[in-house]
Amino acid sequence: MLNVQEIEFLKNVFLVVFGVIGLGCIACLVYGVKAKRFTDRIVAVNIITTLSLNAICMLAIYLRQDYVLDIALIYALLSFTAVVVLAKLLGAKNKKEESEE
Repeated sequence: MLNVQEIEFLKNVFLVVFGVIGLGCIACLVYGVKAKRFTDRIVAVNIITTLSLNAICMLAIYLRQDYVLDIALIYALLSFTAVVVLAKLLGAKNKKEESEE
């Protein structure tokens, strides 16, 4: 079992990690808003979902609850599926534009 000092240290570590993840999400959000190309926006959203997955996994460790990891896994699968679908749509759009030229 952990003593009080170790628990306080871990709480501080988790706070710092959550702060860094939050700053990363804000930076990616700004990048996604300012991006000129659609692919840059897709990458920004993908990075934000990756960072939020990290936060969910850290939350599972902090709370010591296994079911939170199941939620993170489902979220990861949905994120991957969304990126694949957007990539397919973008590829179909580019093929259509090439065939019109």
